[in-house]
Amino acid sequence: MKREVNAELRIGGGATGAIHRAAGPGLEREAGAELPVKCYRTALALAEENDLESVAFPVVSTGAFGHPEKDAAEVAIQMVIEESAKLKSVRLVRFGLYKWIITGSA
Repeated sequence: MKREVNAELRIGGGATGAIHRAAGPGLEREAGAELPVKCYRTALALAEENDLESVAFPVVSTGAFGHPEKDAAEVAIQMVIEESAKLKSVRLVRFGLYKWIITGSA
């Protein structure tokens, strides 16, 4: 018997679905707003701890979770602006916003 895995972590299937069903509809809203910020902030802190000069970010939560790319890009850019004064070693931050920048829409 072949067991399928929720490789895309889609809401509604596998472990992710079980978590979302148990927590209720508020989880997606809260996770959607906070999770990307925590991811970016943690990555910047790790870059600083390791004296990295540059870091590149994808647009977090836009894949299987389906958050709009434009909104995710604005969150990422705003968070880096807010954290920039604390950065000592990181001098370059790149974002994976190719589609949004080229077309102007997600």
